[in-house]
Amino acid sequence: MAITAQVTLPEEFVKLLGVPRHRLPRRIKESLVLQLYVEERISAGKAAELLGLRYSRFLNLLRTRKIALRYQARDLTADVKTLRRVLA
Repeated sequence: MAITAQVTLPEEFVKLLGVPRHRLPRRIKESLVLQLYVEERISAGKAAELLGLRYSRFLNLLRTRKIALRYQARDLTADVKTLRRVLA
């Protein structure tokens, strides 16, 4: 299930993001998912899944946004579960 939300942003905010208007929804989604990842609320595998990216593309996104990869035993467990679900 997806939820659509309408958000009003100041023009200055949009300019600071530095993306064309048609890419704004994707950029906002990326930012939200990356924040969940930074807050350790989701694993890297789950973040990649939410963004519809292959894991390697997600790692590139982290690198582009200058976000450190954090990978712990629980992340491996979560990634294995995600892979099993995706590959099933």
